Amino acid sequence: MNECRKQSLDKSVTCEFLRNRYIGRPSALTKVKFTKPSKTLTRLSNSVAIKLPLKDCTHPLPQLQQFPQPQQILCTPIQFPAEPLSDPELNNPIYVNSFSIRRKTDIKFDVQLEDLKKIIDLNDEERRDLLFEKIQICEKVCDFSSSLRDKEAKEIKTQCLNDLNSLFADSNFTEIIYATDLRIFLNMIKKNIIRNKPYIAPSILIGRAPVFCEKAWAHLLPIYQIFYSLVFHFQRHLIIPSSFLKSLLLLLHFPDERERDQIVQIVLIYLRYHSEQIDFVLRCVTNEIILYYEQKHEGFAISSFLKIIFAFISRAIPFLKPFQAVLAPLLSCSAIDTFFSLLLSIIDYIITYDKSQTLIVMYEMIHRFPISSVSAQVIRISMINKLIERLTPEEFSKIHISFFQLYARCANSRSTKVTLSALSILSNKSAIKLFTCEKIDTFQILYPFVSKAMKFHWSPKVKGPALIALKALQGISPKDFEKMHKNTSDLKYVRPNWDLILKEAIKNDKSINIAKCKKEADDYFTNIEKIAKLESENITIGVPQKTETYYF
Repeated sequence: MNECRKQSLDKSVTCEFLRNRYIGRPSALTKVKFTKPSKTLTRLSNSVAIKLPLKDCTHPLPQLQQFPQPQQILCTPIQFPAEPLSDPELNNPIYVNSFSIRRKTDIKFDVQLEDLKKIIDLNDEERRDLLFEKIQICEKVCDFSSSLRDKEAKEIKTQCLNDLNSLFADSNFTEIIYATDLRIFLNMIKKNIIRNKPYIAPSILIGRAPVFCEKAWAHLLPIYQIFYSLVFHFQRHLIIPSSFLKSLLLLLHFPDERERDQIVQIVLIYLRYHSEQIDFVLRCVTNEIILYYEQKHEGFAISSFLKIIFAFISRAIPFLKPFQAVLAPLLSCSAIDTFFSLLLSIIDYIITYDKSQTLIVMYEMIHRFPISSVSAQVIRISMINKLIERLTPEEFSKIHISFFQLYARCANSRSTKVTLSALSILSNKSAIKLFTCEKIDTFQILYPFVSKAMKFHWSPKVKGPALIALKALQGISPKDFEKMHKNTSDLKYVRPNWDLILKEAIKNDKSINIAKCKKEADDYFTNIEKIAKLESENITIGVPQKTETYYF
C-alpha cells in the first residue's frame, strides 16, 4: 500500500512545477496528476523566464546589501557618470531561474540544522575542521525550480554561507583562514555561480526593457559577499585563473542587474591589485561587445562592459582603436538609454587621445541614426550636439550635407522632444561658426524645414524655439551667405533665401530695422553681381578644378 502511494506521489506535479515549465500558462489552484510523464515536459528547457506578479515569488528577495567600503584603496575610487536606469515601479519584475537541476531525490546532509555551530564560537583546534566541513556543504548546488525541492538543504546551506561570511567581520579572521585555503574557497564559489544562462523569450525584450530577478538571489548574495571579502582582504595573495576570470565576465550576460553590479565591483577591485591581468580582461570585454553586434548575446552586459572599459580607459585605447568594429555598433543598440553617458565619456576620451577619430565618430553617429525609438533619437542628437564642437571646418565640410539633411528631418519630426533637440543646435555658438564657413550651404536645407516647423507643428512648445532658430539664421550677415557659394551660378539662390528669412523674422519680431537690413543687402549683392560678371568675362579655359571628397 505504501509503495503504491509513493508511486502516485512521484507522478503528481504541483502547480508550481507547471508554472516553472510553461511560459505564460496559468497554473491550477490544486495539484494536477498525470498518469504518464508528458513528452513535452522533457523537451522544454530547464530554465525558463516566467512573468509573475511579485507576490507569487517562492523565495522573497531581500534588499541588496552593500559591500563594506574598503578602508584603504590603492588608487582613487572610480566615478561613473550618472545613467538613466529603468524604474522598477513601472515594470513588473520577471523572475528567472538558472538553478533547475534534474534529480529524482533531494540533497541530504549528514548534519541537522539545529546541530550547526558557529565557527567563531569554537576553539582553535575545532575551527579549522568546521570551516572545511561548511565549505563542503556550500559546494552542493540546490534546485530552485520549486520551493519544495531541497528545502532542508537550502536552510542548512544558507546558515553555513552566513557563518562563512561573518568570519570576515572579525579582525582575527586570518587566524582561521590561511592563504593556502583560498583555492578551496574559489572552488566553492565557482561551483555556485558558474551556471547556464536562463532562457528568455525574445518577445519579453520587445519595447522597454523589463526588470529581471533571479529566484536564487537570496542564496547568491552571500556567495558574492564572500568572494568580495576574499579579493579585498587577501589582495595579491588571491590569484584568479584566467579561465575562471573569463567565466566570471560571461556572467555579466545574465539578466539580473544586481548580480551584474556585484561582479563589476569584484572585477574592478581585483584588477587594482593585479594590473597584469587588465589587458586580458579588456580583450575579453571588447570581444564580447563584438559578439553582441553579431546578435549572439542580449544587451544586458553592455553597461557593465563599458564600466570596466571606462575604469581603465587609458589601457583600453589600443583595444578600442577600430571604432567601427567595437563601439560604433552600440550606437544602434535599442538599450542605449541605459549606457549613453558612459559611451559618450569613452568616445570623448578617444577623440581627445586621437583627433583623427573625430570625423569617423561623427560619420558613424549620423549614418547609424535610429529610426523608430524616440528616446534613442533624442540621445543621438544630444551626442552629436556635444561632439560637433570638436570638428574643424575642413572636417565638417565633408559631412555637412548629411548633417543638415538629418537635422532637417528631425526638425519636422512628430515628436516634440526630437524637434526641440534638433532646433537647439542653432543656439550653439561653436556650431554657428562651422555653419558659416566656406562652401557650406546651410539655408537651402535648413530654412524651409525650420519655417515649416514654426507654422505647422502640432505642439505649441515648438513654435518658440523655431522662431529663435529663424532669428539665428537671420542674424548671419549677407557676407557669410555669399561665402557659402564660391560657384557664381549659385548666386541666384542667395538673395531670395535672404529675403525669405528676413520676411519671416519681421512677422515675429517687430524690433528689426527693415530699411537698414534691406539697404545693406542691396548694396552688398549689387557689388557681388558686378564682380561675378567681370569674373565670368575673364574665365581661363583648361584650368583643372579642385575636387572635394564628401561622406554620404
